[in-house]
Amino acid sequence: MQSDHVSAACERAQILMNQGAPRQAVFSCLIEAAEIVAAPRAVSSILVLDGEGLLRNGYSPGLPDDYLAAIAARALDTYE
Repeated sequence: MQSDHVSAACERAQILMNQGAPRQAVFSCLIEAAEIVAAPRAVSSILVLDGEGLLRNGYSPGLPDDYLAAIAARALDTYE
């Protein structure tokens, strides 16, 4: 069941955070679950905001480099 994958991933992510795991390990856990429950061939991405309010790639293993370059260090107000 899809909700089981998501619940298990959230629990695993919490354990990883509690253990002080690197952010990439936590994000990987969540992305894997998202891609399992998504449509076939779907890819997932986690974007984060830095201290200056710019978008940064948190974890996006399935996205092409040109896409990641296009969104790198973009201010949110540029999307309006």
